[in-house]
Amino acid sequence: MKSILLSFLLLLLAACSTQTSELSDNSKVLVKVGDKVITEKYLQAYMYNRGIKEPNKEQLDQAVDALIKQQALLLQAERQGLQLSLEQQLSVQQLKDQTLSQLAVEAYLENNPITDEAIRAEYDNITNELQGIEYKVRHMLFQDEVQALSRLDIIDEGQEYLTVEQAYLKEFSQIKNVGDIGWVNIKQVPESFQQPLKSLSPGEVFKQVVISQYGAHVLYLEDQRKTDPPAFELVKDGIKKSLTIKAKNRYEQIALAKAKVTK
Repeated sequence: MKSILLSFLLLLLAACSTQTSELSDNSKVLVKVGDKVITEKYLQAYMYNRGIKEPNKEQLDQAVDALIKQQALLLQAERQGLQLSLEQQLSVQQLKDQTLSQLAVEAYLENNPITDEAIRAEYDNITNELQGIEYKVRHMLFQDEVQALSRLDIIDEGQEYLTVEQAYLKEFSQIKNVGDIGWVNIKQVPESFQQPLKSLSPGEVFKQVVISQYGAHVLYLEDQRKTDPPAFELVKDGIKKSLTIKAKNRYEQIALAKAKVTK
């Protein structure tokens, strides 16, 4: 299926004085503008570029009028000997490269589809990992480990976590997504949270600073509860999307490994 990006590329190539016939476009000619032609496929590409996949008659008529004006101006540009600058030509080339690389990904995914069996297996893996448990998590986030250690020391000396957190929230009121983050499963927290949460009992603070891509955390498990996994049919599409992204990333890594990149 043609992508909007590919359609846009066709239009850009046409703007570079490339005739539609040179693109092996044998579809019906709708209008001739001098030696230029507007074909059904060319019109379709114009509509796709504007995100209109099922245009009505009024939209088609308006598009044809716009293309006639475009081709008339293109004739004027050719008569004046106007040329794209190097930067503009490279922009067109980059878009062509981008489109072809996307087509390579699409072809790979088409030849290696995500099967129902793979989706079911991933669902089973996730539900096994979740273990039917949700965690009510609280945390304090700091830019460096020293700040987090100072709060742990206060807690070790006998201060309640919630008391320390309350003071922290007043001091760092500008920081978002700290304190109570609610009920979450093990897949909804940073990877560095996962083993500490599994080791804690409700009401416990993890005795070490937890490091993530966001910074240094003091982690507190307020409570936990048993929960049933979501029904397979409810999450099937989401799992398929996740597996598709993983397959795409895997293919990109394979392509990089084969490309012999040098810097």
